[in-house]
Amino acid sequence: MSDTTSTEEDLAPKPPKDNYKFVYLTFLCLGMAILLPWNSLIMALDYFEANLPGHDINFVVSILSNGPLFITNLLMIILAPYFPDKITTIVTMLMLCGLTIALPLFPELIDSLETLWIIIFIAIIVISCVNGVMQCCAFGYTASIPGNYIGPLNTGCAVSGLAVSIARAFSLLIFPTKDDPNDPNYFRGALVYFILGVLTLVLGIFMLLYLPYTRYFKSNYFEFHTKRRHSSYDTLEVLDPKNNGTIGVTEENNNLLEIEEENKSNPNKMESLSYMFKIHNTLLITGYGLVIIYIQTFCVFPAVLLEGNIDFISSKAWEVWFIISLYNFADTVSRFVSEYKVVLTVNTSALATLLRCIPIGFAFLSAYDIVFFRHDAFKIINILIIGFTNGYIGNCQMMLSVDKAKAQDKVITSKFMALFLVLGITLGSIVSSFGITKLFDSE
Repeated sequence: MSDTTSTEEDLAPKPPKDNYKFVYLTFLCLGMAILLPWNSLIMALDYFEANLPGHDINFVVSILSNGPLFITNLLMIILAPYFPDKITTIVTMLMLCGLTIALPLFPELIDSLETLWIIIFIAIIVISCVNGVMQCCAFGYTASIPGNYIGPLNTGCAVSGLAVSIARAFSLLIFPTKDDPNDPNYFRGALVYFILGVLTLVLGIFMLLYLPYTRYFKSNYFEFHTKRRHSSYDTLEVLDPKNNGTIGVTEENNNLLEIEEENKSNPNKMESLSYMFKIHNTLLITGYGLVIIYIQTFCVFPAVLLEGNIDFISSKAWEVWFIISLYNFADTVSRFVSEYKVVLTVNTSALATLLRCIPIGFAFLSAYDIVFFRHDAFKIINILIIGFTNGYIGNCQMMLSVDKAKAQDKVITSKFMALFLVLGITLGSIVSSFGITKLFDSE
């Protein structure tokens, strides 16, 4: 048996090779599955607006849906002992498959406008709730896997936006729409987005189910770190991989074993309010930094960025596509970059968040066509900066939070960061809808 004074690095097995990057791609796909159904709905808003005249579907999607999303995320943190993360993630993904494919069919099957509005409204709220449960459990399950896979999970969320942008370009080319709300191309284009979302969900389910059969999951490395996560120790050097991760017999270790037995007899202890506040307090900088990042982003994206016209594009539909795709591209690339090189610390990420106010301010100057800021080249560069900083700083904050958490705290830390993410999107949407958008409407 290893001496108890050995360092954790000496004791821990080396991570095995991730054959064909399957584990990495699984969590990348899972991240895509979290947001693709939602991004599909956003891209298909013109279809629902054409079928729901006189009803503000945009308000339901951008504002009202975020409330249930936040509440369900919070509830899943509190009720974590009763909802196993992996099983709950797969079940909710199956539910989203049915809801996602059904949503674009409702306008085709229901003739009554008021009945259609009620059904679409309820369906969006239900999708929001199911998505909130899935998101929280997906982040929790990802954090439970040895190796920091929160990065690729969060990157997958950005890839979903880029994928839908590409699908949008395909839709505009193949199914161009006219002002006629009865144009069948509205439905055909919407179907492209939702089918893409369902296919991603199905692929994610199969990949999650296959994970236990991979070499990575069968390794000593995986077993060793899983035992660490299930322990309640502050001192983990006593785990010995050469002895199947058992604990040496010393007075100190006996005390640790008593703590472990106490936690086993009270499984809800880890989710007590005092424990949750303790985790929350460790995330004040990165968690609320993430909230600020998304408030900043939603202050300008997409409303303000779309106000600053790109002169060399004559079609409004293609201009909107270009600006959103440019942002999504920069956001996605930056998250991949952050996975391989994190140059920020917890404190410098806060400074970077504050400095991000500069390009956000430039976006307003561009929207008002003020002197130098009105030029297309400046607008394009600024959009790229806003997208890149959103992805890079946000992903660094996610990864730093989980990486610095104790082994037994990683799951709840990841779920809290998902909650902060939703909080930032919710507050940002409110600021955008009731503040920024109204500002431009009054011009």
